[in-house]
Formats: sequence, structure tokens, C-alpha cells
Amino acid sequence: MNHALLGMTEKVSRMVRSMVYLAMARNYRGATVTEVCEFIGESVAGDAGQYHAGVVERALGDLERQGRVVRYGSLWYPNG
Repeated sequence: MNHALLGMTEKVSRMVRSMVYLAMARNYRGATVTEVCEFIGESVAGDAGQYHAGVVERALGDLERQGRVVRYGSLWYPNG
């Protein structure tokens, strides 16, 4: 049971990181966490509130560690 739960958690985390990165890639001029949340909320069917600032900020931190986004002040930019 534990392995299945960890596998599902990792899949959901990868999905959120992908969605956040796609939102960043469409806005090459930079975006705040709030703007990324708003874009995802407009793009996702269902309850858009599940992509709140904490989830998006954590995904951006993961993407920053992977070298896929960079942060300057309050704005995040895709890297490359």
C-alpha cells in the first residue's frame, strides 16, 4: 500500500510541475506566483482552487532546483 501511495504522490507532483512550467513557458516576460495560479485556474477544468499559491510556489522551487526557471525578485522566468 505504501509504495502505491508514494507512486501516486510522485505522479501528481510531476503533473503539477509540468503544468506550472507550461504556464511559465507561455509567459516569457516573467510572472508572479499569483499570475501563474490565475493562468492555471483559467486553463484547468474543475476546481481551479486546488492550484493555490503554496502548491505553485513549491513547484516553482522544484523547477528552480532543476534549472528550468529562475527568480528575479517576485517574478519567475523560464530558463532557456
